[in-house]
Amino acid sequence: MSHQELLSPEGFRYDGRRCNEQRNFNLELNTHPHAADGSAICSMGNTKVLSLLRGPTDSNDSGLSLSVSIIQPPYAKSDRVQVSKNDRRFAELSLMVQRTLLQSIVQKAYPRTNINIKLTILSADGSILAACVNSATAALVDAGIALYDTVTAITVGIHDISPLIDCNAIEEIDLPYLTIGTISNSKINLLLMESKTPLDKLQKMINLGTEGCIQIRNQLDIAIRKSAIKH
Repeated sequence: MSHQELLSPEGFRYDGRRCNEQRNFNLELNTHPHAADGSAICSMGNTKVLSLLRGPTDSNDSGLSLSVSIIQPPYAKSDRVQVSKNDRRFAELSLMVQRTLLQSIVQKAYPRTNINIKLTILSADGSILAACVNSATAALVDAGIALYDTVTAITVGIHDISPLIDCNAIEEIDLPYLTIGTISNSKINLLLMESKTPLDKLQKMINLGTEGCIQIRNQLDIAIRKSAIKH
């Protein structure tokens, strides 16, 4: 698909969405109660991530030790490419998720403590880092980990002068995009962009991404309440 085909003259993306329209978002908590202390599945369009949290457990470190790992089985993508457990890209994403979550956890409440989060990409169609952050945040809530506030994330691409929210895999290939995560509705604690973009366009992307994070936070709050009622 060419760059021009991603956005029609009428302002529609090739999958029928408008520039500021997100894909279907779904979040389930406590999906694997017997396998982990906290669990969640986050779906953003065709991207789906399972989060399993174990902890808190005792650690030899003086403070909180948070470990995050991301794996992608071959079935997650249509081309069935085997992804190495030591894949550098996923190691970098794991570090980004870890640093993002550490800012939201009340670390002084967990001295000499270890928390382990395993993220499995069940289906990959763009916005991988954002889905991992959202899923991991929900698992922290499900496990009862003390947080200053929840973190939510989303991607934003740019097509000429039009920012596109919640990019899928095809849009991420053809367009410059960023992943933004916010805490307390508007405070940015995650911003990752791996391509060059003029500053005037960047601000538009950040503004739209912040609005998208607020919408996802509202969905997270609804999922938390549903889980509390069910369990």
